Amino acid sequence: MGQRAKIFAMSLARPTSLNSKQSECSTLAGLVFGSRRRHAVESSLQELEGLSLTAGATVVLRCVQERSQPDPARFLGRGKVKTLAAACEAEAVDLVICDDELTPGQVRNPEAVLGCRVVDRTQSILDIFASRARTREGRLQVELAQLKYLLPRLTGGGLALSFGCRYRHTWAWGDKVGDRSATDPLTHHEAWT
Repeated sequence: MGQRAKIFAMSLARPTSLNSKQSECSTLAGLVFGSRRRHAVESSLQELEGLSLTAGATVVLRCVQERSQPDPARFLGRGKVKTLAAACEAEAVDLVICDDELTPGQVRNPEAVLGCRVVDRTQSILDIFASRARTREGRLQVELAQLKYLLPRLTGGGLALSFGCRYRHTWAWGDKVGDRSATDPLTHHEAWT
């Protein structure tokens, strides 16, 4: 396959949403690489569409790219991110949900080009759990899971904190990052669970 990424499809999906409220417009992004087959990625994106609808996001675009491996800086290739940025601007997309788990750089770098938030499957699932938790113990357990998920992504100053907390998180622990203040809520919640 070489250095160049083989682009398979970017197709418009019918906007569908389960809520009557104003929902976010979202794009689903998947990557065919290694031993993964295209039908497996399409099936996974279909499941991700159901998850995004459950979270209240309307899916307006789907993007699938074939590469030999994920780009370590942006998950999708540079050209694909630029193409996706144009499509997201045309469709007024608020959110891009990637099918695989992303590193902090794979979130920040595309966000700068796309002009919208980028999240991965894990973060969207945690958001669904947060919106569905009813009991105090359930909300604490979900919040603890969200904090544990975001803690490795909070290093490096205010930028890292700002990208992690823009996707409907229900906690705040101040502006301090890089010291012990980010671990204080974890310690507090672990004592209660």
